[in-house]
Amino acid sequence: MFKLFRSGGSQFDRVSPIESRVKLANKLTNEFLATFSLCFLFNSEEVIFDNYGYFGMFLAVTIHMSIFQLRNNGAPMNQLLYVEEALAKKTSDAPRALCALWFHILEALASDSYSDFIWFIIEKATGLKVERRPCYFVHTVPVNAIFVAEFAGAFLLRFLLSRTVNRSFLATPLVYASFFIAGKYFVGVPGVYPAITLARCSRCWSADTIVALLYHLIAAIPGWLTASLIEPTPLKTMWRECHEGEERTRKEQRFRQLLRQLHLILLERHHEEMLRRIEEQRERMRQGERRRHENDNPRRRDRRGNYIGLYRINMRKMSRRRNRQNSRGNYQLPHRGR
Repeated sequence: MFKLFRSGGSQFDRVSPIESRVKLANKLTNEFLATFSLCFLFNSEEVIFDNYGYFGMFLAVTIHMSIFQLRNNGAPMNQLLYVEEALAKKTSDAPRALCALWFHILEALASDSYSDFIWFIIEKATGLKVERRPCYFVHTVPVNAIFVAEFAGAFLLRFLLSRTVNRSFLATPLVYASFFIAGKYFVGVPGVYPAITLARCSRCWSADTIVALLYHLIAAIPGWLTASLIEPTPLKTMWRECHEGEERTRKEQRFRQLLRQLHLILLERHHEEMLRRIEEQRERMRQGERRRHENDNPRRRDRRGNYIGLYRINMRKMSRRRNRQNSRGNYQLPHRGR
């Protein structure tokens, strides 16, 4: 079974294949065990209801949903959430998610046989024999009322779970327990959870049972999807978590690639700037060497025969100084007679 879920070559697996497969296998195992236990525990809830009434069933459902919440990493995975994510394309592993949904259906169908086995072991070990009803899928209202109740229940359940799932640990179990008790009181069969609804009718298959089951499923799906149009939910299946992990990995890789490209561009510009500065420094050095060469050859002349460099400047200074001296020596003060 796990080979099917370990196969594939998604980017989530290519980034860290061992870690991602181990996490996926753990989540898959926890979800299957939790769903299977929740499907066969409704038998004990019905036994408690027959002996202690609605209050005893409310406590039993709260305890069972709390255990299920611990096993399933924070929140019960309603099968309607799979349908919502598949229609909204929030997961990239739709075939494997659909396969997981089929496993939920098989677990619901096999839960009654497992519950019979558990009751048999209890009877042999303790001598306690529990009388169970032949069918737990008995409605007290017409089929049309089932459709209305399922639609309204799925709508309100989706709306309340979005508001209470992250508030406290007991918020989600209390919400489910309230809906199950309300369904038991008004309809006769708790709905809004397709796996448990399917597990209830596994002991008494008939044409009326199949029709009522279809009404449960057909009404719950549009009710849940209608509530999903109002606001998003923080509830996520493991397939959506894997899909979001892939998206985060893609964004991180794209961001790293952009940073790498930006770094290369900055290095290239820095290299060009350094080359330009080196060329400027070399040009200044060549000009300085040219000036020193001219200064070392003071009698160097140009093509016209004029002196260039410092010798020319010194000759000009010397000629000016000589002219000033000559002008001072030729100047005479006026002679005054006695």
